[in-house]
Amino acid sequence: YQDIGKTLECLNRFDEAMKYYEKALKTVKTDYRRHVEMFKNDDYHTYSQEYIDETLKKSDEYNSIVFKSMAWSYYLQGNYFAESSDKHYRTAIEYIEEAIRLSPKASYYNIKAIILEAMKCYDEALKCYDSAIKIEYHPVYAENKSRMLHDWSIELCRQLKSEKALELICNAIDILTNMETDEDINHYIKVKEKITERVVFKKEYSLLRHIGKENLITIAGTGFYSHREFRKHTQFVLKNEPENRFDPNAIAVYMDGEKIGYVANSPDTVCDLTVSADYIYVLNFKKARYIMHFKDKFHIAEIIKATPMPNAKIKFS
Repeated sequence: YQDIGKTLECLNRFDEAMKYYEKALKTVKTDYRRHVEMFKNDDYHTYSQEYIDETLKKSDEYNSIVFKSMAWSYYLQGNYFAESSDKHYRTAIEYIEEAIRLSPKASYYNIKAIILEAMKCYDEALKCYDSAIKIEYHPVYAENKSRMLHDWSIELCRQLKSEKALELICNAIDILTNMETDEDINHYIKVKEKITERVVFKKEYSLLRHIGKENLITIAGTGFYSHREFRKHTQFVLKNEPENRFDPNAIAVYMDGEKIGYVANSPDTVCDLTVSADYIYVLNFKKARYIMHFKDKFHIAEIIKATPMPNAKIKFS
């Protein structure tokens, strides 16, 4: 009956398959009851306790196999009928839990983890994969766990939980690097790099917001004037260039006496988290210190000394 059910399952004839699984389960239960009655009769003494225990154990194992098949069938139905997947997945969980109760095999925990993963219950899925590996290590269980961690990390990124996502993808990579696998580990590494970028961006963004927009400037033109690398807290001197024919509010940026660029003053060059040259032009004896290369695009510096110039007025072109 179970084999017929599996064949029908492969043909996506799930309702028919389930009937045969139920017949298989009913047959095992009938056989189990028959043995119980046999043990209770007058000939009970003819059977050793070892034989009785072994018979009942086999009955539980057969039951668990059928429950496992039914659980997997409902899982496949959940994938096949996407609009009612949750209903099928929940039923699948009920059957696989019954199979685990009767016979806690590693393969059953693996199946339960797969079903939970489909339901996006990643925490519980992780526990089941760990249980499967603890009972019996198998490369398939480890690969499944790494794929689940990968999918979970992407889901957390969508929820803007980049730090946790980074931890999970690193764990997935650790699993794959310690085993022979056909999994494309380079894909995992690329995912890690993207998540790392998000984590770095989040930290840098928070730092700039903490310092405050009114205290920050963007330095533009560094590629034209200088190819020097800037280190954190490198100090700059800001000098007004009132005679600049392109921008009367231009402020040149100097490092060790060398001009290395200008305070950004156009929508295309000013980072949204900083002020423009127009904003700080009226500040006297201006200095700044380097903070970061934000988003690999903007060189950001913090104003460290700025005293208002008496009776100064902002010039606009």
